[in-house]
Amino acid sequence: MIERGLQNVTVLQGVASVHLVEEDGFIAYTNDPDDAHAPHTVSKWLEMAGSLEGDGIVTTVMERGYVVLKPIGRRVLMVSCERSVNLGALRKALEELNWT
Repeated sequence: MIERGLQNVTVLQGVASVHLVEEDGFIAYTNDPDDAHAPHTVSKWLEMAGSLEGDGIVTTVMERGYVVLKPIGRRVLMVSCERSVNLGALRKALEELNWT
């Protein structure tokens, strides 16, 4: 069910990996089990996402691409992207997520 809900995000060109992470750092879903982010990195991303209010989205510019964070209830959606990703299309797909 999670995979189907995230399909519009995972199919975007330039999206490298998608993780749905619980507030305690447990990865509830990933489309790339070989993409092993260090636990301290995930905890920093969770901390960053925790500072958001409402339906905000954080985009972090990194050396080789971007990390986009979107809180969803008590979880955080973490999207790792290449530099070539269309950030506008990604943000639109994230805003259109329907979990019902």
